[in-house]
Amino acid sequence: MLSLSPPRTDPSATNLRATLSDLPALRNALPNSPYLTRLCDMRPDTLARLAEGHGEALVEETIQRLKDLTAETPEDDVMRILRQAKADIHLALASLDLACDWDWNAVTHAFSRFADAAISAALQAACARAARLEWINWETPTLPLPGLFLIAMGKLGAFELNYSS
Repeated sequence: MLSLSPPRTDPSATNLRATLSDLPALRNALPNSPYLTRLCDMRPDTLARLAEGHGEALVEETIQRLKDLTAETPEDDVMRILRQAKADIHLALASLDLACDWDWNAVTHAFSRFADAAISAALQAACARAARLEWINWETPTLPLPGLFLIAMGKLGAFELNYSS
């Protein structure tokens, strides 16, 4: 866990504290959010990009990273990328939200867009695995998923997903 006081002797903790000094709204939230604290510890590169003012770009890049996954992407890579993308999007949106750089509608819309891309990537990976195991016939993985569709209703359909959705 990141502890802002007393200072650690670990150089990475010093770098993390310096980075957080450029993100005061996020830094002030950490004592009340163990989850955000863990994300800051786990994703220092993401935190550095946020401190440089690249929050909006990071949101778009994270969503695009999921859209770029293909049926040929190894399953372990898909799972790792999904986990990292979730951490990145939560950290980026929390930073943008807490600093009042984005309003609530923009934040919930971005969460919903991210969820849509994550669902598509996960379904694609599941179908690729099912095809490898010959459970389904999916001869052309560039085409839509075979026989599957999802209807987004409620918060996802209305683009109103939030942190706990």
